[in-house]
Amino acid sequence: MFFTKKDEIKELKKWHVIVLVAMLVATIGLRIYYARWPKAKIVVGGQPLTVLVADTFQRRVEGWSDKKRMGNYDGMLFVFSEKGEHTMVMRDMYFSLDILFQPQAYLTFL
Repeated sequence: MFFTKKDEIKELKKWHVIVLVAMLVATIGLRIYYARWPKAKIVVGGQPLTVLVADTFQRRVEGWSDKKRMGNYDGMLFVFSEKGEHTMVMRDMYFSLDILFQPQAYLTFL
């Protein structure tokens, strides 16, 4: 055994608990931060809409999957950083979707 005194062993255990709690708090904080989606106001056909912005790969993959309803939002805007062919897949959907394609959009983020 590395330690001969019980106090040193207790101090080591306290240190482990502190590190474990710090890691847990950091993990929960990051999950909450990444769970928040950016929002934007857009205008489609003269109608203002409030949408969630899927601006990362993870958000585009998640989309509306596993959500029972859209809540207070009128839709979701998928933003791609480059031109190209982009596949849209919505797994485990609980409501119907209309998909609009716009080559360029001007956003006002909330």
